[in-house]
Amino acid sequence: MGKPKRRDKRKKAKPMSGKAGPKMGLAWTRLWAKSQGGHPNYGLDNPSLAFARRAVGMALSASKNKRLVDIGAGRGEITSPILRVGGHVTLVDPAKVSALSQKMPFERITAYAEKLPREWTGKFGTALLAYSLSYARKNKRQALAEVRRVLDDNGRLIALIHHPKSIYLRDSKLGEQVGKATLRLLEGVRRKRIKTYKAAVKELGKIAEMTGASQTNIELVNRFLHSYFEGKKSDMKAGIRAKFWDQKIKENIERVKIQEASFGPLHEPGNLFPNKGAVRGFFENNGFRVRFLRELKKGDDIYCYAVYAQKKGGK
Repeated sequence: MGKPKRRDKRKKAKPMSGKAGPKMGLAWTRLWAKSQGGHPNYGLDNPSLAFARRAVGMALSASKNKRLVDIGAGRGEITSPILRVGGHVTLVDPAKVSALSQKMPFERITAYAEKLPREWTGKFGTALLAYSLSYARKNKRQALAEVRRVLDDNGRLIALIHHPKSIYLRDSKLGEQVGKATLRLLEGVRRKRIKTYKAAVKELGKIAEMTGASQTNIELVNRFLHSYFEGKKSDMKAGIRAKFWDQKIKENIERVKIQEASFGPLHEPGNLFPNKGAVRGFFENNGFRVRFLRELKKGDDIYCYAVYAQKKGGK
């Protein structure tokens, strides 16, 4: 018999996106699985959606290379219309979700922007980063270097960048506060520290007063709590086990946790660009020439920084 093999105690290399990488992909996979259809932020009246589609169309028209890579694509809401005008779209996202339209010939891979397939070097004429760069966090330069690598010598980049004063950040920050408070409330109900609907509603009122949460959000939680307590009481009177209602409350707790994991990185200190100068400097110093840069607004609401850039100096 040979000598027993020694156990290799060396640490395995961490994924490119750091410790939170796999967790982020899993959180978004779960979030997409619970959503119906497309992303709620991509409504028809969203100026960033209109800009991205128009800019992508312009980039593809100006390029002989009609291949587009959509990084952080989700279900492909932004780029799905491109196929109708003859483009070839590759969707990249860490979340394992299906494309919005199964009838269109999307190529799709599960990956992070920081580590795209090696064989993609120079493959694409256009790249889209729609609200995805901020999730690379400290690896933004690495992510942009990978985007530059997969573009051909005349490659164009369209980017929607999270703005620190955007309605998304405002709403997600409020959502984070409401989510944490709601989580404590639901945990209290699940662990039977809060035993009646009346007591739960009292706690819900405190949440509304403390966070300024919208009446719609409060009403949604209120309806669930009413269904939970009344339904559980009714089932127990009828001799039916209350496991169904316990499972429902666990599902609601899970939903809140997923939301926090998905949007939490946007609120990390230093993760967002403070102004247009910082955005321009980042792209110009990392191999791109910025052709267009603007804060996209609708009325007083800021949506994002919009960037249209071209790859500098070939390879």
